[in-house]
Amino acid sequence: MAEVLACRATADYQLWLRFADGLQGQIYCGGLLDIGAFTMWRDPRQFVRAYVRDQTVVWPAGVRLDPDVLYLELQQNGAKRCKPPGLDPAFQRFLRAALEPVRKRRSGKGARAPRRRRAQ
Repeated sequence: MAEVLACRATADYQLWLRFADGLQGQIYCGGLLDIGAFTMWRDPRQFVRAYVRDQTVVWPAGVRLDPDVLYLELQQNGAKRCKPPGLDPAFQRFLRAALEPVRKRRSGKGARAPRRRRAQ
């Protein structure tokens, strides 16, 4: 199953998507405006409220788009592939450096002794 990591909807009914495997691109959703639950999108302010929940694109009114269908649509429209987040070596080095103090605190290594109060 395809997993959506990020999305961005614009007032001209374009939906930009990024998937966990690095596939990303834009699809046009304006063709759905006359179909059932999608009629709420006739107001572009409703369409731009898209967000990602549980690896799929959803809207506050409960409309969901199947991530597998979105993935196939992007593949057919010549979407580009980029490195999935976390696989970039520079990002991995940054993450290791950022998490090192947390790991030391959890393991007890490098933990500071508690401060003692001075007697007055």
